Amino acid sequence: MSTFKTGSLILGVTLIGLGGALAVTNPDQTTYEDYATRQLTAYLRDQSGELCSNTPDFLEGLLQGGDRCEALVEDLLTDNQDQVRQFISQQTERQNYFFASVYETDLEVHSLLPSYHFKTVGVFNTFFIYEADQQ
Repeated sequence: MSTFKTGSLILGVTLIGLGGALAVTNPDQTTYEDYATRQLTAYLRDQSGELCSNTPDFLEGLLQGGDRCEALVEDLLTDNQDQVRQFISQQTERQNYFFASVYETDLEVHSLLPSYHFKTVGVFNTFFIYEADQQ
């Protein structure tokens, strides 16, 4: 066998193997929703101080200060993981390309709060956010 044929055979087998590995490890919608729920929950926990410092004056008395607000946010996030996941599921569109998937998620909770648009690629059972815009 000539060197060209051997090289072509090795390249072909490698490409087929890589394609098969990509196809097998293309994460599904459920896996993305789990990932996005963890990411959103972590982000909201990190931002709870800023979120609570921007509460309107009439809510300030009800929340009894920033510590109570942050505890409330933590309780909401801990007790409502299924609702957060469902919210993400309803706001996400998946484009499946067999070897990889692209997920577009639009998060808009209330007209008074900023909304976000995320584009994430899922490949090799891993997610990479490649676009995150505040609307």
